[in-house]
Amino acid sequence: MSEGAKALRISHRYRPKFTPWTADEAKRFLKAARDDRWYALYSVALALGLRRGEALALRWVDVDLVDNVLRVRQSLQRTGGELRFGPVKTDGSERAVVLPLSLVDVLRGHRALQRTEREAAGDR
Repeated sequence: MSEGAKALRISHRYRPKFTPWTADEAKRFLKAARDDRWYALYSVALALGLRRGEALALRWVDVDLVDNVLRVRQSLQRTGGELRFGPVKTDGSERAVVLPLSLVDVLRGHRALQRTEREAAGDR
């Protein structure tokens, strides 16, 4: 390796440090958010440890409620001031994750709610 390559420093974008929630803190949050419109999203993100962009990019086609598997295939990203769907952060980030039964119940309830809302909305 050349001397120039040895001295090369790669600058990394600043990322603030954060402290993950404890299990108790996450449970308290989910209890408080139980009636929130985004409860299913919060539950998935917390239970599976998804990145924010991965959780926001999930579609029903990514969720198998028969075999209890969720597939992370894309991410929602802000590019040039616009939100766009794009690839996950790394090749290893595209993955299949087994869903805990409690999360399957949450997702089934959310899907049923969405269907009811669609029917009520009609052509609007």
